[in-house]
Amino acid sequence: MVTVLVVEDDEHIQQFIRKALTKEGYQVVSAADGAAALPLIGQHRPALILLDMWMPTMDGYAFIHAYLTSYTERIPIVVMTADHFTASNKEAAAAISGILIKPFGFDTLLSTVQKYAQPG
Repeated sequence: MVTVLVVEDDEHIQQFIRKALTKEGYQVVSAADGAAALPLIGQHRPALILLDMWMPTMDGYAFIHAYLTSYTERIPIVVMTADHFTASNKEAAAAISGILIKPFGFDTLLSTVQKYAQPG
């Protein structure tokens, strides 16, 4: 089963993603901020990380930095954002595989996950 890690502080968005992807056969693991998400990478070995950039405790930029310094395996990261997004630092820009603009629907979510989440 392909696992997707969802790092999102908005509970409604988390639930939408979980419900949609579970229905399609994915395992979904979620965290409300980057600090809570980091240990989940080692525990669940996700095929894809869906990452909100603006969260409390540890935002997306801090998460990317911590992830890159803590893990050698590179997992695709798709940023979820409602704003026009441009990675403002080279480290984040190099780590990001794609962008998912909020609000997004089921079809857009599914096609994005299918594009980037390859079974390990």
